[in-house]
Amino acid sequence: MKALIQHLLANNINEIMAKSLLDCHVKGVHSIMLLESPGKTIRLYIATEEHELWRNTILNALLGYSSVGYHAHHCALTLHCIYGDILNSIITEKGVDKETPLTLNRWNYKSPVTNAKGYFELPADMPCDHFKVSNQQWINEKGYLYLKASDIHTVYVRKKEKAAWLVYEGREDPLYKPYCWSNSDLSAPISKKLYRKPSIPEVMKLLRSVSLI
Repeated sequence: MKALIQHLLANNINEIMAKSLLDCHVKGVHSIMLLESPGKTIRLYIATEEHELWRNTILNALLGYSSVGYHAHHCALTLHCIYGDILNSIITEKGVDKETPLTLNRWNYKSPVTNAKGYFELPADMPCDHFKVSNQQWINEKGYLYLKASDIHTVYVRKKEKAAWLVYEGREDPLYKPYCWSNSDLSAPISKKLYRKPSIPEVMKLLRSVSLI
């Protein structure tokens, strides 16, 4: 893996820097775009010790304290952990019954990754959906997990622990809808402290922090 990352850095540093972001979606989680190609994109996510992914528990989702809401994706994904470990949590929509512990607000989402402004919007009728937790799986170092584009998930990392994982993007889902499910108030403007452009030294420091260079 080091050889691949070092090869891409040596040959594509300008492209990597143009699409990489610090504090991506949440503080302390950084996105490095290693390779961008439709159906073959490879991103590297690094969670540093000050990350807020530790807030992504089932209880916090219910109470509105989670940091990253549950969401599906525009394409199929493989999550490949290469440092530390991460917990992937998948929820499934169900009718209201005793097996549906999660009722979450459904927000429309415009990502600053693909939309310069970026925002969340809760429609006027304030829709909410009912879920049950269908799978929670730790992905340890060198482990991986395939996700269908329609899988509704979020990721958890233990408090003050570092982790790094590759995201391999695959086939596009023509039925994708940009929803995010969260009981947190997402209506406030997205912080200007998020989605920052990194410098080359910052990217190199991040890679060294998880032993990738």
